Amino acid sequence: MNYTHDDIHRMIDEEYDPDLIIAERMPDRTRSVSALKAAQVVMFPQFFSYLEMSPEECLEALAGWLKEEICVSLQVLNDQTRDPEELTEQFLLRLPKIKHLLLTDIQAIYDGDPAAKTKGEVIICYPGFYAISIYRIAHELYQLNIPFIPRIMTEYAHEKTGIDINPGAVIGHHFCIDHGTGIVVGETAVLGDHVKLYQGVTIGAKSFELD
Repeated sequence: MNYTHDDIHRMIDEEYDPDLIIAERMPDRTRSVSALKAAQVVMFPQFFSYLEMSPEECLEALAGWLKEEICVSLQVLNDQTRDPEELTEQFLLRLPKIKHLLLTDIQAIYDGDPAAKTKGEVIICYPGFYAISIYRIAHELYQLNIPFIPRIMTEYAHEKTGIDINPGAVIGHHFCIDHGTGIVVGETAVLGDHVKLYQGVTIGAKSFELD
């Protein structure tokens, strides 16, 4: 090879675009997803696990990971007016509300699919519920006006399930997604209670070319 590692690093560094350098650090995708998975364990320890941690350990890890990523997110936008620790605490206090909504979603999916043998099967097998659970968590962070992290979480769900729900969407209780591949719910979408969506549905704005 004619190039040394130093040569390669130098050539990469020469390809510099100042518009892409938003901050020295951006929120860490892996840690944000870890916080998401820890939250799932805290709410449903019988059905989710992460890194062989107990629910108590997951709650502690969730608080630490989330606080750190909120701190980074606020620094990117130069927001020095809000306390990451306080925002983390506000989110943790919303976990019972999130679980309550998810229980209604589980019931709706179970009632709506004759193939579902148990509610536990809905939790561990249904990609629709998995995407909804991530949306519910991300939506509460969005409501707290926390940047970046909610979108990281819902895009993770999009990647895993093919279901794209923007964290800013407003969705009522007893939400059911049947199958779900190709569903898109946009940021400005408002869905009421007892809504059921099938695959290939888009709910959101559409841009048209101007005449």
